[in-house]
Parts: sequence; structure tokens; C-alpha cells
Amino acid sequence: MATLLGFAAISIDISYGRMVQQQLQNASEAGARAGSLQLDGTDEGLVNARATAIEIAAMNNAAGESVVVEDADIFMGAWDDQTDSFVSSDDPKLIDTVEVRARLDGLTLFVAPVAFARNTIPVSAESRVRVETGGAGAVSCFLPLAIPKCLIDANGVDGMQDLSLRLNSAGVDNVGWARPNGHPNSSWVRSQLDNCQAEGEVTIGTPIGLNNGVISSAIDELDSQIEGSSTRWSTEKWGALPTRSNKSNILSSKYGNTYEGVILVFDGGPEYCTGAGGSFNGDEPLAAFLWAAVYDITGNGAKTDLSVRIDTSDDHDYGTAGGGEDYGVLFHGAPRMVRLD
Repeated sequence: MATLLGFAAISIDISYGRMVQQQLQNASEAGARAGSLQLDGTDEGLVNARATAIEIAAMNNAAGESVVVEDADIFMGAWDDQTDSFVSSDDPKLIDTVEVRARLDGLTLFVAPVAFARNTIPVSAESRVRVETGGAGAVSCFLPLAIPKCLIDANGVDGMQDLSLRLNSAGVDNVGWARPNGHPNSSWVRSQLDNCQAEGEVTIGTPIGLNNGVISSAIDELDSQIEGSSTRWSTEKWGALPTRSNKSNILSSKYGNTYEGVILVFDGGPEYCTGAGGSFNGDEPLAAFLWAAVYDITGNGAKTDLSVRIDTSDDHDYGTAGGGEDYGVLFHGAPRMVRLD
């Protein structure tokens, strides 16, 4: 009888324990996946990740009860691709991985109390999920404007926040019309201004054709896009709206509207930031993406100035692939399970 009870305990209780462990595994994975989607490089994102992981795990049952995940059972860090390992961190800008442990410290058994005088056993499961985040390596929607990377190198990202970008004349210009794998003529520029997806996807390393000509019809189209835009200057994020120039092309009643989107950053060397100004008429490799809000245009001749707010304070999830510099235009990949220690 003792032997039979022993075998019964093994077959029934261990099978039951494995079933509950799988239920805990489902809960931990669901919580880790949901939590990882809240990571956005901020402290608030970490708080949301923990709360979401706990909430989603609780939607699962184990041993007939809702799974309870404690805050101490959630671990966050960065996944190191080179060493294939998890590194704990409290830096929100580095954290891309959430680990959730779901456990029952005392799972009540059926036969073991009689056979072995043991009433409970601990059961646990854990999952580690990484969501790929970082600078965009490709986008499918962009404005047909490009600036040289040396501007960022010289000013730093913070120094790029409020710029006056000049189209023409050669030697003082710091922005140009830009087209991947082609020449940005007037009809193409107008098309891309009207529909940022007209060209399709563009990736880091693509040759960017430049044109520093004013292209009056394109300026007119950009005027129309600003005046007809539904987005406005954000005083909450950017402070007071700069005073409208008395030479502004934008109607006073429309001033404060912004035409926003991804602009291109090319790497043509330091000459684009020297007195010579580079040559915005050749082809240069695409190096990165920036988010820009164009809010004013002054002039339509040899010296046309675009007033632009470069916004790297928010995450703009326009990336269709990763691999670029983190200048605020990001790629968020789908969550994926990574190896446990």
C-alpha cells in the first residue's frame, strides 16, 4: 500500500505541479511581454512596465487562482547581444528587457500528505522578454529635406532644438531638398511634401540626392502644408512660439501651425559646416533621421529661411527597422523571448 501511495503521489502530484508550473509560465510570459512594450526610455515607462506586467499576469490563473506577481519578482535591465546575457540596470535609457517571475510558495498537494507527510511544494516560472528599441535605421514616411550630420556634431543634439535653415545661397545654406536615389526636382518635391510616403521606404546608407535651389513651387507647397496643417506649436514642450517675422510667408491667422515629420541627415563630411558650405547638389549617404516641425518660411528667392523646431524630447516611432542613431526617431521591434540564466 505504501508503495502504491508513493507511485500515486509521484504520478498525480508531480503531474499537477507541472500543470501549475505551465500556468505560471504563461502568466510570467504574458506579463513580461506586456511590460516590455511600456519601455520608452523614461522613468515613467519603467513604472508603467511594472504595473502592466503585474496587471497582465493577474489575468492568468494558476491552481484555480489569479496569479499574483509582486514588485520584487520583476527585474529590468539590458540585453547584451555580444555576450548573450542580461545585465541589470536602473537607467531607463538602457533598459530594454523585462523579466517576470510568477510563483506559488505553497502549492497544495493531493496524495503526498498521506504518502510522504508533505502538504505543499513551491512552484515557480520565469520569463525574460526583450523589446528592441533604438534609433531608426529605416522609415517609410519623410519630408524631402536634409541637413548635414556635421551640424549635429558641431551643436550637439540640444543645440539643434531651434534652427533657422537656409535654402540657398551656396556657402551659407545648411539645408537642401533631398531625394533617395535620385534628383529632387520640383514635381517630386511637391509630391513628397503632399504625401510623405510617396517615395516609400528609405534606409541608412542610401545615396541622397541634394538640391539647394529654392524651387519656388516647392516653397509654395510647403506654405500650403503649414497653413493647412492640423498640428500646432507645442508651448508645453517647446516654450513660447517665436515672434512671427514681418516677412513671413505664413498668414498671420495660420501662424503657429506646424508641418511635422522626419527629415534626413546625411554624412558629407565637415565641409558642409564650414564657410564653404559644402555643395548641396551631389549625392551623400543617409546617416540618420530627425523629427522636425517647420513653422515659418521667410522669403522665396535667393535667401529663403525655414524656421524649424527639431524635437528630440519625444520618441517618434516612425522607424520600420533599427540600426540608426538615436536622435528621437526610433524603432520599436516586437517583443521576443531571450535566454534565462
